[in-house]
This record gives sequence, structure tokens and C-alpha cells, in this order.
Amino acid sequence: MSRNPTEMPLQPARRIPKDQAGGRGLLSVVVSELGLRILDGTYAPDEAIPTEPELMAELNVSRTLLREAIKILAAKGLIESRTKSGTRVRSRKHWNLLDSTVLDLYCRVVDYSDFARSFQQIRLIIEPEAAALAAEQHHARQIKALDDAYRAMAGAGDINVWTDADLRFHEAILDATGNPFMRPLGSLIRTALETLLFQSAKGSANPFNSLMEHRHVLEAIRKRDSSAARRAMKTLLAGTGLSISKTVKSERRRSTGHVQAAISK
Repeated sequence: MSRNPTEMPLQPARRIPKDQAGGRGLLSVVVSELGLRILDGTYAPDEAIPTEPELMAELNVSRTLLREAIKILAAKGLIESRTKSGTRVRSRKHWNLLDSTVLDLYCRVVDYSDFARSFQQIRLIIEPEAAALAAEQHHARQIKALDDAYRAMAGAGDINVWTDADLRFHEAILDATGNPFMRPLGSLIRTALETLLFQSAKGSANPFNSLMEHRHVLEAIRKRDSSAARRAMKTLLAGTGLSISKTVKSERRRSTGHVQAAISK
């Protein structure tokens, strides 16, 4: 997988060593660093970010590279530059959360319960209909990709392998719809879906207990039964929603326990 969904949010670095990355790599580091500061509220919406000289000194980067990073963040809807007022963070409604870079950073800093609830709503809108359309439109090659992903899930020995196979299963369904806009959508939301599927599996008493629900989706699509595929996907997503709820409650209990322990000291 591209990223371990369990890694902790990055903390803003004060300076970026010159030897940390070169060329486009260093530019990516600066974009990520500034993007994280915007998304986690360090730089608040509608407020100005530090001036060029301040950021150049703090991050240890050149004016040319910093300006390129600002242009990239502006194109993603996070900031805007004005002649008299400088560079400001745009309001949240302008943030392009479907941009792959923004989405990756967003998943690192957002409260998991808020993220899970919002993203699960999107899945409920898209995936049942995608499964129904896949049942009507799929080709043999697409069914093989779906079947291969299912078999990988069945043979998974740990959560990471399961999550990777589960991700490929859902992407294969989008691909099987035959709709040219569906597959790019899957690529855009891959980071969010990866995080959601991993946390769902981690929150389940048995991470592999949704295998049968996945099989029902697969068989309905294979038989070209669009109504059954739609129902099966809704059932699968309902189980995911339950696992998400358990994960959120568990994290809240753990957080409360840590606070109480600190108070009692």
C-alpha cells in the first residue's frame, strides 16, 4: 500500500534540512508541510500565513521554491495571494478535498469520527449504484479482477493484506461499471478509502468477518443481477458502518481513560 493508515499525523517541522530531498522532492516536502498547517488549523481560514521572508527562514528554503509551493497550494484551493493583503488561507468550502495530495494530508489531521461519518455517506451514495451498474456492464476481464481481489481477501493473514485486497475489490467494482468517470473517482478517493477500510477492519472483533458479504456482492455482479448487487452492497456498507462506530467508541473510551489517568496523578 502507499501509506500505513495507522501512522500518526505529522507535526509541523521548524526547518527542512537541505539534504532531506532535492528538486521536486523538496518542493513536495514544503507543499506537504504548509498544507498540513492549513488543514490542522495552524494557519486558520481567512487569515494570512507568515510572510515570504519568515517562511524562507523557518523552512530553510529558497524564495523560488517557496513561491512554487504557494502556487501549487493555490491551485488546490487552500490559499490565495492578493497584492495588498498577502497570502491568506481560503475558507474551507474552497478546499479541493478530492485532490489526491489534499486528501492524503486531510486524512492525517482530521478527527477520525468526522472523517468516517462524512466519507461513509459518500460511499452510500455511490457504491450501491456502482455495484448495480457493474452487474449490468461488466466484462470477463473485470470479473476476474474482482474475483482475484476477493480471493486475496480470503487468503489474507493480517489486516494490512486484507485492506489492500479489500481496496482492490471496491476499485474493481468501479472499473466494472464501464463508466469513464468512475475509475478516476476511485483513484482520487483511494487514500480515504484505504484509511476507512483499515480502521473498519481494526475495529471489528474479527477483521475478516465481512468476507461473506463481499462474496454476495461478487456473485450478484457475476450473475448480472443488478438489484441483488445493490442490496448486497448496502448490506456490506452497513456492516462497515457498524465497525466504524465501534472503532470511534473505542477511541473515545481510550481517550477518556488517558485523561482520567492524567487527572488522578
